[in-house]
Amino acid sequence: PRRRHPERHPQRQLRRTLAIIGRQIHHLDRMVGDFVDMSTIEGGKLDLHVDAHDVRDIVRQAVGLFAHVEAMRERFEVSIPREPCFALCDEVRIGQAVTNLVSNAIKYSPAGSPIAVRVERDAGDVIIAVTDNGAGIAREDHHLIFEPFRRVGKAMATGTGLGLFNVKRVIEAHDGRIEVESVPRCGTTFRIYLHAGRIPTRADSAR
Repeated sequence: PRRRHPERHPQRQLRRTLAIIGRQIHHLDRMVGDFVDMSTIEGGKLDLHVDAHDVRDIVRQAVGLFAHVEAMRERFEVSIPREPCFALCDEVRIGQAVTNLVSNAIKYSPAGSPIAVRVERDAGDVIIAVTDNGAGIAREDHHLIFEPFRRVGKAMATGTGLGLFNVKRVIEAHDGRIEVESVPRCGTTFRIYLHAGRIPTRADSAR
């Protein structure tokens, strides 16, 4: 009988296996987190620690969660101003919101297609925009994607259906807003608007 050859690249196979396990753990963690966040928000127990935070750092950290893989890192087109962009927000909650949008952009767009993440300033707002090149969303469905347990189109057949609902509620708790711009087969852009905050001074740190 023919002898079976041992795995020529056992470490490569191990990395693939660990990557699959990691994705499943991340998926389960997000599902649990979505339900916990919904329960917290609906119960009126959302505790925000609002301060002036540089949104550029929040965006860098959110993108960094995915960009540690070289193939994924090459997909990101990150555009941020050179000057600080402070917004009045809870950096943890806004970080979670941005992470959710970036994760969705990856999930619902073709493999290898670019994902643009931008930070902009407009009058009294700081804007975070996440753009993908996915299937897009019909205009009549734009309002539905922010409802709990609602998914639209074949491309949105996975997940808990709570992610965008939670994102919207968190942004509204900051007295901000989230908008979606999308056309079928032309991709989607989500924009988060937060109230700009002044740059902290040494006097603030001394208090």
